[in-house]
Amino acid sequence: MSTDARRWPQRGNHGKRAAGRQGQQVTSAGGGVTEVPSSRAINTVFPLAGGGDLSADRTHSVSTAGFLVTSARAINTLFPLSGGANLSVDRTFVIDTAFLVNTARSLSVLYPVSGGGNLGADRVFGFSSGATTGLMLITSNGTPDNNFAWVGTGGGSGAPTDSPYITYAPDGTLSAERILIGGTNMMVSSDATNFFVSASGKTVSIPLALLTVQPDTANAFWTATNNATIDEGFVRYVDAGEGISTWYGIVPENLAAVPQWRVAYYCKSNTVAVSTAMVTMQARLIPHAGQIDGAYTMLSSANALSLLIGGTMNIVQSSGGNYDTPLALTRTSMLLVMINRHGGSASDTLTSAWDLYGTTMRVNVL
Repeated sequence: MSTDARRWPQRGNHGKRAAGRQGQQVTSAGGGVTEVPSSRAINTVFPLAGGGDLSADRTHSVSTAGFLVTSARAINTLFPLSGGANLSVDRTFVIDTAFLVNTARSLSVLYPVSGGGNLGADRVFGFSSGATTGLMLITSNGTPDNNFAWVGTGGGSGAPTDSPYITYAPDGTLSAERILIGGTNMMVSSDATNFFVSASGKTVSIPLALLTVQPDTANAFWTATNNATIDEGFVRYVDAGEGISTWYGIVPENLAAVPQWRVAYYCKSNTVAVSTAMVTMQARLIPHAGQIDGAYTMLSSANALSLLIGGTMNIVQSSGGNYDTPLALTRTSMLLVMINRHGGSASDTLTSAWDLYGTTMRVNVL
């Protein structure tokens, strides 16, 4: 028997045994073969479906439940994007051109700012300069002045000598920088021999002293009242005829450039009702080495003074606001004020004596 004939039964027996033993490795002339039991499974996890054991053919698929995007689902857009809708077709998103700035749009500027123009290119804003680099032009009534400029570098480099400037003393050129003091309630003033830089807007009340009471009639006279604690002295104007008294004071040396001076009366009436006294005020300024006797300047003629009920002190401001125009004050001069009550005037409704305790000169000083 040949070697091949002896091996055939062995090969046949091997095949029969293999048919009854699935999942076991058997040996054949062709090599080893491993079989998988039907209980073995291929399982799936969402979104894959169709898994199971191998007792039957299995078909795997992707689950559409809640995983795939349906055509009914939409992607919406808001301005400036547009093109959104449901996904039944392809969608293309675009930026609305109404949102974009057209290059023809311009940024305009006014002098001294420069650099404006349309947006077709980048723009750089700056200040217009004069003929000399680094100087910023100053305009006068809208017209650029190439000679009047701020020095851009600063630090004491000096202003241009041909620029307009302000100086107290004559100066051919502006050889160095100057600082002018200013601000709220600051004032610069001068006269022929003095130069002041000081606070302005201060008003002081300077008492005027009694100089004379009308000597020729009894329509005005000095008198007094005895009280329990203090006596009162005053000039009494009777309710008849013309009563006159004069008062004087020294004009302060620190007089402001605009004094806005006026006079106030400290007085009482002797009536039970609010009444009116008719008063005329004149004044005269006596300079150094001047004469007391001379013409007076009319300040207020037959001015109606409203007075309170008798026994109450009145502080009454003279009419006219201020007397700078009719009588300009000068420093260290003496001011004479004449006060005349028209007691016999029908417009004077006081119907009683008018008692003048004192007068003050209210004036602005430096």
